Amino acid sequence: NTGLIWRYTGTPLTGWELLDNNPATVEIVAAGGHLYQRHGDGTIWRYTGTPLTGWELLDNNPATVDIVAAGGQLYQRHDDATIWRFTGLVLSDLDDLDAAGCDGGTSGEQDRLFALRNGCGANDLVAYLVRSVIQTTPGGGALNGCASHPAGEPGAAVARIASQWTLAHEMGHVLGLPHISGEKDAAGNCISPDFTRLMTGCSTSNIVGIPTVSASEIATMTSSAFVFAL
Repeated sequence: NTGLIWRYTGTPLTGWELLDNNPATVEIVAAGGHLYQRHGDGTIWRYTGTPLTGWELLDNNPATVDIVAAGGQLYQRHDDATIWRFTGLVLSDLDDLDAAGCDGGTSGEQDRLFALRNGCGANDLVAYLVRSVIQTTPGGGALNGCASHPAGEPGAAVARIASQWTLAHEMGHVLGLPHISGEKDAAGNCISPDFTRLMTGCSTSNIVGIPTVSASEIATMTSSAFVFAL
């Protein structure tokens, strides 16, 4: 009744670990390997694994009066009798972005991230700054960024390890620019990279000085549907 939450560790009487000590807690439920708590103000929190501090906010609707968890699903009931199911969109889940590849296809995480446009228009390019971008397709790994995006939601994701030129490079892709030709062999190995060019395909981390774009690249960008006169 003080709001403290304890987890049983296996020893009768003494085997309890304190997970939280928030007096606002009025209810806890568990399912699918997850523990949730509801506060008196309607906020719903999920335990992330660190006692006392490891709680992430899932919702903050003051109309919430009850939560239920079962079969790996979380539900909430509002004071108007409506019932809602949690669909899994937690922003912190997208800090480390799994990318299906950067050749046009998108992953479920990319679809979820790029749907968060905060009122931007269909022709507005949005940059998402994330902790990491991981290409999950064979031969993939950590990337500086990725410009693949769902249709109608143009933009790019940029990782924390990105170089100072990654954002411009990825937006160049969104505006229709490919990597420059002749840098790689048939196996994809960089054999003659040009690190003076913004659209090098051999990592923007290796760019020397201020990179350049060619006249044809400028023409491609200015003809993009996302470019218009102010």
